[in-house]
Amino acid sequence: MLGNRNLTSEQVYKLLNPSIDSIEEIHNFHTINEGISLFEKHIKANNKIGIVVDVDVDGYSSAAIMYIFLHTFVSHENIEVFIHENSKEHGLKKDIMDKVLDSGVSLLIVPDAGSEDYQEHKVLNDKNIDVLILDHHHFERNNIIGSNTIIINNQDETISNKHSSGCTVTYRFIHYYAEINDIDIDIEFIDMVAMSIITDVCDMKEEENRFYYNYGSKISNITNPFLLFFVNKLKKNNDKRLSIQDIGYQIAPLINATIRIGSYEDRLELFRAFTCNDEDFHSSVYTILNRYKRQQDKEIKEGLKNLNKIIEENELFYNSIIFIDVSDLVDVNITGLVANKLVGEYKRPVMLAREKDSMLEGSFRGYETSVLPSLKGYCEETDLFEWVRGHDNAAGFRINKENMDKFIIKANTKFQTLKFEKHYIVEEGYEDSIPLEDVQAIANYEDLWTGQIECPRYLIIGLIIYTKSITKRSNASYSFKVDGVSYYRAFTSKKWIEDFVHGAFDDRDGYVKANMIVEFRTNKYGYPTVNIVDAKTYLLDEN
Repeated sequence: MLGNRNLTSEQVYKLLNPSIDSIEEIHNFHTINEGISLFEKHIKANNKIGIVVDVDVDGYSSAAIMYIFLHTFVSHENIEVFIHENSKEHGLKKDIMDKVLDSGVSLLIVPDAGSEDYQEHKVLNDKNIDVLILDHHHFERNNIIGSNTIIINNQDETISNKHSSGCTVTYRFIHYYAEINDIDIDIEFIDMVAMSIITDVCDMKEEENRFYYNYGSKISNITNPFLLFFVNKLKKNNDKRLSIQDIGYQIAPLINATIRIGSYEDRLELFRAFTCNDEDFHSSVYTILNRYKRQQDKEIKEGLKNLNKIIEENELFYNSIIFIDVSDLVDVNITGLVANKLVGEYKRPVMLAREKDSMLEGSFRGYETSVLPSLKGYCEETDLFEWVRGHDNAAGFRINKENMDKFIIKANTKFQTLKFEKHYIVEEGYEDSIPLEDVQAIANYEDLWTGQIECPRYLIIGLIIYTKSITKRSNASYSFKVDGVSYYRAFTSKKWIEDFVHGAFDDRDGYVKANMIVEFRTNKYGYPTVNIVDAKTYLLDEN
């Protein structure tokens, strides 16, 4: 299967057996010694050190391990933490700059952000504030103008693995400082690195990333008390690991919901939860996280309702790319999430924006097919956008209002004869049933499948499903069993399941025949299950 994904035998071996030898040589970060000297100078002088917390899981992880290291392992207590007032801002924006300039800090550490904030570096340096950047975002070293700014970044040409997280860079920095100062940190912080690599969708074909994930996700290697609190909630045994699914679908959504729509005070409490060992406090923060997740889900549902109405009334589904000005319709913090939902519903790319200074700024989500593999690439190709920043099919953009109509017309012309239909590549096919041992064998490798290494999919033809076996598992999931194999469909509306059984859900003697695209997964309890990706069912006549 890995060979089918264009991986060499050597890459396959390294994925299955990642080694500590894969860790980037620390001196490949060619500014590492200057950064260490700057860091040590302020610690020895007991100067006030500031830490900026960037607005995602990677940012919180990076800042948290820096804070814990300073406070616990270096016994440096003269620290101030800076969190953005606006949860959509990154790096050294005005709200952070104002606070820092009034804080009396002598050294500002910016993990997971800040590399391109060249003017802000200079402003801080001119006020006798040194700046240490520990980052993984693109920057141009030639553009640095701050005389007392050190940037340690994995995008330098000397670095082999340019696909690790900001937390990884931060960890390498403090680990090296600990090593040269004989400070024993043992396995501390590797759990946070593992979490950041998954939440920041780092390339898991990189052996170093795979090593940190494999090692740091083992329950026995998790040391952060707040992460251990999540482990207990997930009822994970000590011989298991936090799976990619656990991190990506159970932990990260709670944290991200709070970062996106939480109050400043609650986001500060979230950061404190990562840096303290107080189970009662963790429990209260966990309650807050769940509240914001429910609130976010409610806002997404309301936003979808408003946008569906606009799409239907204006017949926007006839456009190759759906564009909507969502000013006053969708909270800016959930724009990308709403776009994702619309893409799934209308099977085509979606762009959502707001008016700002006669321009439109927003987010898009692509619908990756052979027709349009990269929406970002197509936008750049048209030369109509001020900028497009992000991934191929998940990015932000800025465009002149007058150019937006031109873009839609251009896209409709280019794609008018093409349909945005989802095509599936399958590993193999089954008729009538799937052997449980096949499901178990593939499900055991679940943690190999990431955005960069696609999970294998299978086609099953002619599966007989009795409607009486279909059970509602939660508000949006259903399951059933056939020949001892559990089938599961998540994020499913009641309408979908009614269509699935052709309205015969209450017919306890009814059955349908199904052709399905499926994946072999493990559920949250570690049992193998067949996840339904797509399905087509039909009724059989009495004969």
